Amino acid sequence: MFQGVLTLRAFSHPKTLLQLLLAITLPLQLSAQDPNSDAVEAAIRHARAAGARVQQISASEPALEVSFQLAGVEVNDQSLAGLSAIPQVIWLNLAGTKVTDAGLRELAKLETLERLHLEKTAIGDTGIDHLLGLSKLQYLNLYGTQVTDAGLAKLTQLKQLKRVYVWQSQVTEEGIRKLRESLPDCRVIGEVKLAPPAAPPAEQPSGQTPSEAKPGGGEASTPDKDK
Repeated sequence: MFQGVLTLRAFSHPKTLLQLLLAITLPLQLSAQDPNSDAVEAAIRHARAAGARVQQISASEPALEVSFQLAGVEVNDQSLAGLSAIPQVIWLNLAGTKVTDAGLRELAKLETLERLHLEKTAIGDTGIDHLLGLSKLQYLNLYGTQVTDAGLAKLTQLKQLKRVYVWQSQVTEEGIRKLRESLPDCRVIGEVKLAPPAAPPAEQPSGQTPSEAKPGGGEASTPDKDK
């Protein structure tokens, strides 16, 4: 009994305790939702072994977040194997990983996906093709990728998009403009270009004040002392 009290005190912080309970019970909850429970449990184990954090968005909903960001190990295309077997994934973070266009093929089956981070990856226009069936996708981060205007143009098929980030990619201002026209409810965020600073005012000749200088820059006239 005394040992049990100490164990609970170690996790007395409500948020920490909730995260622990979700991590323990998540495979069981998902297995109950999916008749192919063995595949679900295997997919979760594989994702976690590859460094992913798999957790519910909230305790009251089955929707999941899967994040490979800051995994601490190299995350590549093989790390995503079987990911589509996990139901109710709505957030997926692959930022900074070694995932390629070919690896995104696994994402095509994540029909519930709403938010996708691909920033600082090597994916390009071919990878975009695997995302075009994600009809619920609302957020897409392509910062620092190899996506060009051609890839961006494909996103017009995703009518639910609300925000797309493309700075430091191969996308141009013209490509951004066209996507904004096609998806007027979507914010497309590119490079922030600052206006050049205003030129400083011309300096007056040494020893003169502005009131003493002629408009042409010559000396101001002075009264003739001999008159």
